[in-house]
Amino acid sequence: MERGEYEIIEASLGKRFANYIIDHFCIAIFISMIFDFLEAQGYRLVEDIYSLRVRLIAVLLYALIYFVIESLTGGKSFGKWVTKTRAVEFDGGVPDTETFIIRSFSRIIPFEPLSFLFLSRGWHDRFSKTMVMDEKLTIYHTKNDEEE
Repeated sequence: MERGEYEIIEASLGKRFANYIIDHFCIAIFISMIFDFLEAQGYRLVEDIYSLRVRLIAVLLYALIYFVIESLTGGKSFGKWVTKTRAVEFDGGVPDTETFIIRSFSRIIPFEPLSFLFLSRGWHDRFSKTMVMDEKLTIYHTKNDEEE
């Protein structure tokens, strides 16, 4: 389907919140697994769990995991699979790699999740010029619809 062939309906704040909770939980499990692997290789991370170095590694892994998942799946994350939503450009197109990098690393700005309390779209949406569409509510137009 080409860009512009559907009317995009944005995901509700409830679905966005569900995405955040599900994604945060799943990514925390991945980071924990990575840290466990590194511990098994002889790195002493658990003892230093409160060190700035370990926290920085965790934050960077968080953004990197988001980037990998969303870029490989065309805008989907764990939560977006569950809620049937997708990150897209404003015209409905799949964001490019640079946009996914901006989107993913904007998430690690302190208090970024709270940006939804004051704005219709969070900072990671605004900075990357993307939105999250509701795939169940988005209306797809076919050529037959346009002819009628």
